Amino acid sequence: AMRADKTDTAFRAMIYAAAALINSR
Repeated sequence: AMRADKTDTAFRAMIYAAAALINSR
């Protein structure tokens, strides 16, 4: 998060999507 904000944002989006899928189940 210190070096690349873009990568961090994409990573957070991936985690959020994965969490949504898990919560869906």
